[in-house]
Amino acid sequence: MMQYRIRPIIEDDVFFLWEMLYESLFVPEGQEPFDKAIIKDPYISKYIEGWGRKRWGFWIYSNEP
Repeated sequence: MMQYRIRPIIEDDVFFLWEMLYESLFVPEGQEPFDKAIIKDPYISKYIEGWGRKRWGFWIYSNEP
């Protein structure tokens, strides 16, 4: 059986969230991928900005014991 845990998000997780935000951007077949700087656009960055603030209480699923 696979082991997992649910834990509070920590500062080290935020880099991964930015990476996943970039990877989630749809690029049609045959098109060039977006420049990585696009994730700093306010219309996109709003989904990650502020993650990890204690008052929000986010949780993350981890398959690490």
